[in-house]
Amino acid sequence: MLKNYYLKISTIKEEVIEGFSNNDEYKDITNAAKRKEKIARDILFKYVVEKENLDSTLVFNQYGKPDFKDGTYHFNISHSNDMCLMSLSDEEIGVDVQYIQNFKEDRLDRLTRRVYNDNDYNFYNTDDNTTFTQIWTIKEAYLKYIGLGLIKNIHDIVIDYEDNTVVYANYPIAKYITCYCDGYIASFVGAHLTKKMEKNLFKERNLCVIPDLMNKE
Repeated sequence: MLKNYYLKISTIKEEVIEGFSNNDEYKDITNAAKRKEKIARDILFKYVVEKENLDSTLVFNQYGKPDFKDGTYHFNISHSNDMCLMSLSDEEIGVDVQYIQNFKEDRLDRLTRRVYNDNDYNFYNTDDNTTFTQIWTIKEAYLKYIGLGLIKNIHDIVIDYEDNTVVYANYPIAKYITCYCDGYIASFVGAHLTKKMEKNLFKERNLCVIPDLMNKE
């Protein structure tokens, strides 16, 4: 089972952001954009917990990855630009969403040299922004799936584009699926994900809308 809920950060009322910002847990976040992202993540998390009738008690692994204490469901959250995305699954899940940026050629070259390995270059033989974003999100989602967090040599993560699998060092091999939505790429990594799931990753009914908190679009 894989469910996704998403929130458009720009739809949150400014007075709601200001109200949250006065709480102690947000006061120390001096960057306004970062503070808004944190607020959006918390709003989305609470929305999903209430909608799915979940126990919100969390536990954390040694790298700080949160998960539900009762173990019935697992979750992962990612955000980029105006998108905040939460995945809910009955098994370990990793998700990463990124807005497709239009990097200039020299910067894109530097980024791909950091992220790509020979296998990535050989399969795609291109450095375009969309391909880079796809590869980046798969590798980030895998790191979140195994709960490791960021690593220095992200290029060492190996993607099998034929079998839709991804692995790093001696950590478990996993399946990945990827989708495109309104200028974003989102990748999901889990033990039993299938290509058939790609058709149902984003649905309008899974858009987080809380009338008291949201602007009318």
